[in-house]
Amino acid sequence: MPMMALNHLYTYAGGDPLRRIDPDGRVWGYVAVAAIVAGSVAAAMCIITVYDCVRQCPQRCPIPKDDSDPEQDNQRIRWIEKCKADCVKAVGGICKFGPW
Repeated sequence: MPMMALNHLYTYAGGDPLRRIDPDGRVWGYVAVAAIVAGSVAAAMCIITVYDCVRQCPQRCPIPKDDSDPEQDNQRIRWIEKCKADCVKAVGGICKFGPW
């Protein structure tokens, strides 16, 4: 079991670092590309998730749209804006990519 846990450290050498080596350091290029792709996919998923949540806010609003009652329309607009802010806050908490 301990050898299986260490096996992932030597993936670049096919799990056998004594017989296979990476003298040119080529593996780091693949690691960098994989990290960039993974980060891009994660960022895209966060953007899509926020967009989808914000887009659904008007349909989820419990206050019916009534053009004849300005106060009700104002309440509806405030509810939708709060829903949008909650979407950004909720997903933003999950999708942290840096110190900001």
